Amino acid sequence: MWVLFDGICHAFPTILASTIFVVIVIAIFAGLLISLLHEDQGIMTDPVLAELALLSLVQFLSGDGLADMYYTLMLARPELSLIFIPLCVLVTIGLMNLVPAILFENQAREKEYKQIIGQQRFQKEKVFTADGVTEVSNGWLSTADFAEKFGAFKLDELFAVLVRKLCPGDPDPILPVDEFLEAVMELLILEVPLSTMETLTAWTVLKSAWLTQESQESMEKQEDSMHIQQLMGMAPFRKKNRRIFVGCIVMSYGDICSIVPST
Repeated sequence: MWVLFDGICHAFPTILASTIFVVIVIAIFAGLLISLLHEDQGIMTDPVLAELALLSLVQFLSGDGLADMYYTLMLARPELSLIFIPLCVLVTIGLMNLVPAILFENQAREKEYKQIIGQQRFQKEKVFTADGVTEVSNGWLSTADFAEKFGAFKLDELFAVLVRKLCPGDPDPILPVDEFLEAVMELLILEVPLSTMETLTAWTVLKSAWLTQESQESMEKQEDSMHIQQLMGMAPFRKKNRRIFVGCIVMSYGDICSIVPST
């Protein structure tokens, strides 16, 4: 019962459209029949046919034996079959299509829902298995990709990052050792979820240090590869790289000019 009620609620626009269609058809044909039959003096003067000719919209919806009334009037005036037969066909088809409309509406909604779920699963698998930075349109997919990537770290690599970022004699370190140990302890020993760790300052700093180290290593590898290719004559110095190199020189020269006071 609940499934049927839920289907009717979701298919209400289709049911409403079918009902409006049936009502409009009945109203049009009822008005046409009343006009034609009232102008026909032969029917209106007959006591039997005159009662059957007094049709209205309410009588059509609530009356019994409609076929007998139509059949009697069509015997008296065969040309009325051009109105009665299309009226019965259209109303019957409209009423019979209410149940299929509910079923098709629910099937279309279920199919659309499955397609959306399938696309989301495909996008998740695509994001989680891609190497490097993957651009996606949905923000929560990007967040899930970031959490998944950072969740697969190794402790020795994190300690290596800590050693590179901290100096023993630095009075203002980027990430203090106690904050680092506290973040790792809460993550591994206390089993604090990543969603909670995202709000901690120590974990945020550690995460930025980790990603900065990864980006620096990636840039160093690209620079070394380009340098080797240029030395071997395998890759010419591209215009795009040339623009970047010239831009760096200009920016460096501007910084120097801004720092050194003019004499």
